[in-house]
Amino acid sequence: NVIVIAGLRQDLNAAEDALQELKSTGQYPDIVAYNAMLRACSKTKAGYKALDILQEMRQFGIPLDIHSYNSAIKALVECGMSDDAKKLFDDMIAQKERAEVMEGLVDNATKEGLLPSGLAEEVATEGERELSIAP
Repeated sequence: NVIVIAGLRQDLNAAEDALQELKSTGQYPDIVAYNAMLRACSKTKAGYKALDILQEMRQFGIPLDIHSYNSAIKALVECGMSDDAKKLFDDMIAQKERAEVMEGLVDNATKEGLLPSGLAEEVATEGERELSIAP
C-alpha cells in the first residue's frame, strides 16, 4: 500500500497524495493506512494534520486503536499542542482502550499470582460492563 509505505518513510506529502488518489476512486484507506499517516504526522510534527486525520477516521467510522492515539498524541506534543494532546489522551482513556488496558492489568496480575483466574474474569467482565463496552 502506497500510503503505508509513504507513512513509514515519514513522507507525509506522499502519503497525503496517495490518500487523495485513493479517495478519487471512491475508496477509503483502512486503519493501517491511517495509522501510517498518523505516524508520519508524529515524525514530522504535523499536529493539525493529525487532528484532521483523526476527524476523518471518525467520520468514516474507523475506530481508533492504541497506535492511532499514540501517534496523534506524539504529533500534538511535538508541536506544543499540549491541551489538544491532553484532550485526546482523556478520550483514549474513556474509550475501549481503557478496557484493553484493564484487561492487560488483569492478565499481568493473574500471571503474577496477585489475582486468581476466576476473579480475573469477573473483574474484566465487570470492567467492560462499567465502561459499556461489549466484549
